[in-house]
Amino acid sequence: MTLDFEPVNDLTGPGEAKTNLDVLARLFPDAVVDGTVDVDVLRDLLGDDAAPSSAEAFGLRWPGMAEARRLSTLPATSTLLPKPEESVDWDTTHNIVVEGDNLVSCASS
Repeated sequence: MTLDFEPVNDLTGPGEAKTNLDVLARLFPDAVVDGTVDVDVLRDLLGDDAAPSSAEAFGLRWPGMAEARRLSTLPATSTLLPKPEESVDWDTTHNIVVEGDNLVSCASS
């Protein structure tokens, strides 16, 4: 069995940040003004379910977390493709192992 995959060349998608903004604008129109989120208005609209900006909480944190979160909202710049020739029993299993970093598209120079 031979599978042919075409690389994805169109990287003009809006990215997750734009999609998230559109969802927020639809759910909380008063909190989105001129394409930006007014966090204080959003916090008011959420009421008691919104944590104050200075709230302490448990969670996983690491140096570079803010940058990683920002990068995760950008459109993807890579395509995952299966490699049947490097697989074991590809014709019968079609199992795929994905190996790599969470942020493969990080810019490096």
